Amino acid sequence: YNFERPPFGFVAALRQMRPGFDGESLVVMQSDVIADVDLHAVLEFHWSKRADATFVCLTNNANGQGLSVMLDDHDRIHAVSTQNQSITKRHPVDSGICIIEPEVLDLLSDSLGYNLLQACWLASQKVKMNLFGCTVQAPLMRVTNWRSYYDVQKEILAQQFPGISIPCIQLQPGVWVGKNISASNNVSFEAPLIIGDNCRIGKGVT
Repeated sequence: YNFERPPFGFVAALRQMRPGFDGESLVVMQSDVIADVDLHAVLEFHWSKRADATFVCLTNNANGQGLSVMLDDHDRIHAVSTQNQSITKRHPVDSGICIIEPEVLDLLSDSLGYNLLQACWLASQKVKMNLFGCTVQAPLMRVTNWRSYYDVQKEILAQQFPGISIPCIQLQPGVWVGKNISASNNVSFEAPLIIGDNCRIGKGVT
């Protein structure tokens, strides 16, 4: 953890960790992303394309969050847009997950570092870079406020993210309980719900 005063941005933060990199491809995921993506398949895509950076792009983006990415027939990124909503609907959207080669960080400007895709795209206008988009249809949400925080928990409990294991027992769809639970017979459980270990629930509780 590094508390920055003021915040340095995405690129500068990665560059600070550069001495610890061993030369292998880096998997970078923004901290507000909850996803169920096959990263092994994305890595294979990245290596097969000999890419400098590969951005996981969603084709089933329901909420329109993220940068719109335009790809050619070979999955190479040829345009990035944040403005046109019609483009957002017609094209895949950056998920906040990418694979990047460590040496690419030396080509990026710290001042453009708050979004890695944007920083790479702007740098590619000056230096030749192989930027690719790997399109997926996968459960993914960005936790940006209390509403999305609540929504993503509902989806996890409804098992919309199969890769996320819930360390509890499922009583009924959307209702999960931990160990050593004591509850009266007339307790009403309404999904979505998770109750942790060592809880006692009294009479008439919903």
